[in-house]
Amino acid sequence: MDQALSISFIYFPTTAFCFFTGLLVLGNDHRSRLLQIFFISCLSLALWSFTMGLSIAAPDLSTCMFWRRLGAFGWGPYFALILHLFILMTNNGHWLKRKFSLLLLYLPAIYSVLVYGVLTDLAESTFDLVQTPMGWINIAGSTFWDYLYTAYYLSYSLLAIVIVYRWGRQAVRQEDRKSAQILIPAFVGVLLLGSLTEIVLNNLLEVKVLQLAPILMTIPIGLSFYCLKRYGFMKPIQNEGLSDAQGNISVATRMRLYQYLALGFFFSGFVSFVMTYFTGRKSLEEIFVFGGFLFLCGVLLLSFQYLKLTSNVRDWLSGGVMGSAILVTNLSYSTADPLTGWMLPVALILITVLFGQKRLLASVGVATLISLVVVAVRATTVVVYFNWVDHLIRLIVLAVVLFFAFYINRTFNRVIQENQEKTGQQKLLSEINALFLKVSEQNVEKKMETMLGLCGDQFAAQHVLLLIVHEDGPHEGYQWFLEPQREALLKPLVYRYFELMPVSELFAMMPEQFRVIKNLPSSESAGTAALPTQWGITAQMIQPLGDAQEGFRGFLWFARFDREAVWKNDYQEFMTILNHSIIEIDRKLMVEKAITYQANYDGITGLMNRAYFTDRLNQAVSADLDIAVIFIDVDGFKTINDTFGHDVGDQILMVIGQRITNVLDKADFSARFGGDEFAVAVHQGKRLTTTIDKIQQEFLEPIRLNSRKLFLTLSIGIAQAPEDGERAEELMKHADLAMYHAKENGKNKAVFCSSELKAAQNRETALSNDLYQAIEQGQLSLHYQPQVDGRTGEIVGLEALARWDHPQLGLISPGVFIPIAEKNGLINELGDWVLREACRQNKAWEMMGLGPMRISVNFSMVQFMAAGIVPRIAAVIQEFDLKPKTLVVEITESINVYDFTQIDQTVQDLKKLGVAISIDDFGTEYSSLDRLKNLPVDEIKIDKRFIDGLPKDVSSIGIIRAIIALAEIFDLELVAEGVETEEQLEFLLAAGCRVIQGYYFYPPLSAEAVGDLLRTIHEQRRV
Repeated sequence: MDQALSISFIYFPTTAFCFFTGLLVLGNDHRSRLLQIFFISCLSLALWSFTMGLSIAAPDLSTCMFWRRLGAFGWGPYFALILHLFILMTNNGHWLKRKFSLLLLYLPAIYSVLVYGVLTDLAESTFDLVQTPMGWINIAGSTFWDYLYTAYYLSYSLLAIVIVYRWGRQAVRQEDRKSAQILIPAFVGVLLLGSLTEIVLNNLLEVKVLQLAPILMTIPIGLSFYCLKRYGFMKPIQNEGLSDAQGNISVATRMRLYQYLALGFFFSGFVSFVMTYFTGRKSLEEIFVFGGFLFLCGVLLLSFQYLKLTSNVRDWLSGGVMGSAILVTNLSYSTADPLTGWMLPVALILITVLFGQKRLLASVGVATLISLVVVAVRATTVVVYFNWVDHLIRLIVLAVVLFFAFYINRTFNRVIQENQEKTGQQKLLSEINALFLKVSEQNVEKKMETMLGLCGDQFAAQHVLLLIVHEDGPHEGYQWFLEPQREALLKPLVYRYFELMPVSELFAMMPEQFRVIKNLPSSESAGTAALPTQWGITAQMIQPLGDAQEGFRGFLWFARFDREAVWKNDYQEFMTILNHSIIEIDRKLMVEKAITYQANYDGITGLMNRAYFTDRLNQAVSADLDIAVIFIDVDGFKTINDTFGHDVGDQILMVIGQRITNVLDKADFSARFGGDEFAVAVHQGKRLTTTIDKIQQEFLEPIRLNSRKLFLTLSIGIAQAPEDGERAEELMKHADLAMYHAKENGKNKAVFCSSELKAAQNRETALSNDLYQAIEQGQLSLHYQPQVDGRTGEIVGLEALARWDHPQLGLISPGVFIPIAEKNGLINELGDWVLREACRQNKAWEMMGLGPMRISVNFSMVQFMAAGIVPRIAAVIQEFDLKPKTLVVEITESINVYDFTQIDQTVQDLKKLGVAISIDDFGTEYSSLDRLKNLPVDEIKIDKRFIDGLPKDVSSIGIIRAIIALAEIFDLELVAEGVETEEQLEFLLAAGCRVIQGYYFYPPLSAEAVGDLLRTIHEQRRV
């Protein structure tokens, strides 16, 4: 072996070191961009070192040139990769997210590969290769491209050093500062020595120096590996499964075994190449083919583990690779060293037994048999000569086989232990699931402690804590202790420690996933322990609770106090399942609580709902008759909802509920019945009136919402046991009755239920029942009051007025039975009857030659807002073949509190039909000039209350003149109601109101009387 060949040997260990270091790092997390760049950097350096070794010992210039050009693919991008690596390691990866930033970073690397590797003529003119006793050496630095490359690697190296230096100066973590302190001196030293051997010495000295840059560059690579592993950059992927359903070993063990197999193939290919190359037994092409084949087997085995394949497909492919390796290896060694060749099948058979997969064993067995048959058929007799290289290969192969034998033995023991643990864990999960088949708020604490005890026994813990967190209240904590004396000491301390700790603080204490923390206290565990270490904890095991849907929900914590527990970090799958079980149990309890809450409490205010209040009230009445019910209704709340929206309305309801609750004693309770109605149950005596006063005082202050101040008043009704009832339903009914009386008599007051109110309620109930029969039995009739032109005395219209002639009670005013009809739902039927009867009578007068007359029909707002009102009116007009202009629809001014959009649409539709619209009682309720301007009404009627003050009352005069002025502005007809004296008539005519309705001219008349009146007028006109 000549000197150059011997010297080239030193480059191959460098190659092996870089390649296997890169594989080791990438195996921790192949998805990490940082580790990917580190692996590519190692490959780049390995290629540089490998081609350098081959080029030094090349037999001629052309061969040396070929390896040098191939080496450019290694050393060309190396310094760009190192800079990229340090950018990621120092948390500056955002620099590379800009457009074209990566292209700019690797642009010098691209030109280096092109100039020195791809472009033949340019490469041959750039390299200055000199053959020396130590081998071929390149004299760099004599061309423009050499200067450019030197500028590239020096600038990138210095930039990398600056980045690491700044990172170390600004780092918060001690580990980052240590990494910078290690990397900077090493990189500076290697940069100086490499430049010295590569450029300086060979240009200045006559004696040429071996180029050691690729060997020296292993120093920063090795130190980078140390920093990545020692200071937390290499975090292995946590396996998501305890075992593989397709075999007897865990997924992690299966992955690790395939990785070792791949490394074995890489190692075998490398050793085969080096040994065969330096002994010169085969040509370089044969060496590359066989070594490359072994490398390819390793690449394929490794790739199959990272591809998204099923276990069956992965095993079939891996079996094919191993079978092919056996065939090629046995046939290659059958004429050289049969004993060495047969070691590979033996090792692979042992390994396939460990997998427990028949398909793998079949692949290896079939390949072995085929190779055996082929060798037997060939039956070649050869004489084999051994030298020290062959013996060294045997020793290496034997060492590999022994390694796998020991690994198999250890793996089998671990498999048995894992299976035992898995069996125990599955049994534990079954017991937990059975334990929580029936769980409720009443038994949850006992069941949780039983579950924690089972978990503590399984994992040999002395203390187990389950904490379920809540953002808006105390957390739920469950504990189990092995030793009663420690329980008495620590249980209250632990609960107080966590009870009110903010969720964010708890979350910050948690590791990202399941973790075992041993040897406490230590620097690595500081800040991650769930409980204070001064409580004597020697080891702890933490499982954060939660999922993607609900986020962080708490943690499950195991601890030992007397010795370190034999706990492992590969309980992940069991802990994940246990986490899901606990979350499901908690979710089930939360659903049960939510159902109970929804069934018993109001969703907006948090007060009791009607059903729960009724139940509690019945219990209270049964225990103590000295109780009262306060019924509360918020005056004008609908206006608030319509004005500010329901979201603001809900906020106000919450404030109302809180204010009511604030004045109650512990024995009292309150509820929201829906809408703006609230109820309170209060023990009587002096406290009843005091409580009512406090409630009213609470609402003297406005409710503040952002910049708004809202003043609210309450209508309150009170019923007392036993005089107003001995059951909850009776008390609530009579409190409601008193509240409505308060609302109907001015609002903003408290009214006690009385015998008079109950009697009035009974009368109204009787009338409500009788009203159902009144229409059918013909008890209802219409009277008509003429509307007269005050200047001529001519009748210009009639107003239809309903009358109820009760069989026992006689004539009942519309002011009594119309509100009753609105309450009991008869208003639509009653209104339809009035409309049809008025139109029928009008048609009858027309048929007698007395009409048609212009008739006004009053519509209740409940009736007017009902669906389909316009089609019903149109149908009646069509039924009696009347002209639409003969009908006037009268609505009250209270339309302003209803949905204007619906009102406007209905009025517009009626106008299209040809019907006239009149606003009755104008100026008495919710006058709105904006509504008056936008609604296409035809007429307004001045209410009798303003007419009564004429002609002396100054206020009435001013109001009437204002109304007349508005009518003139908006071009509306005017009708004055309730005119009874000549003085009133003269004032109205003088003020500009022409149409008069009232007793001064005519009282309401029956249909027959109106017919006679009209007939008389017609006869007088003929005369």
